[in-house]
Amino acid sequence: LGGMIAPLLAPAGTRGIAVFGAGVGRLRDILLGTARRRAELVGMTGAALGVFVASIETVVDRVVVGGAPPADLYAERPELAAVASQWYAGDRVFGRVAAFYRQLEQRDLVSAWREVRVPVLALHGSADWVASAADTARIAALAGEAARSAELAAVDHFMRLPRDDAPSALSPALVETLLGWLSERFDVRG
Repeated sequence: LGGMIAPLLAPAGTRGIAVFGAGVGRLRDILLGTARRRAELVGMTGAALGVFVASIETVVDRVVVGGAPPADLYAERPELAAVASQWYAGDRVFGRVAAFYRQLEQRDLVSAWREVRVPVLALHGSADWVASAADTARIAALAGEAARSAELAAVDHFMRLPRDDAPSALSPALVETLLGWLSERFDVRG
């Protein structure tokens, strides 16, 4: 979420913004896109996918857009707990207070990115199902001439190369891309 709110937090004097795996637009739409990509990744298709996405849409609309605590929603619609209670529970959404998501939903992130007047690097990993490559490209387009986007092969949302044979580590391509951008834009002599 840091990448989403970066243009809102950049103080005067900020010299550049680099984000990874960030969404842009209405939070509602970003959350629904993430839910759909995850469901498709685990093999959900057809009617089952439609029912799942519709259920998640109800949860997001009631909790994130409408402000209902997840616990209250599940008391009224217990069948929704079966599809979303691991992410939307009690008064929390993905472990954070639901009010944070409601406030973020109310912000105009598109306009915030249009107001950015510093260099921007927007990165996305091809193995990232949480964020979309389209959002990454859109951030760069919104931020103007001094912005660019890049896709990093096989990198997940946690900036790692998922590997079956060893613990995951920070992607060397991510580090190289970020350091290259910093070197091009700023005096980074050590």
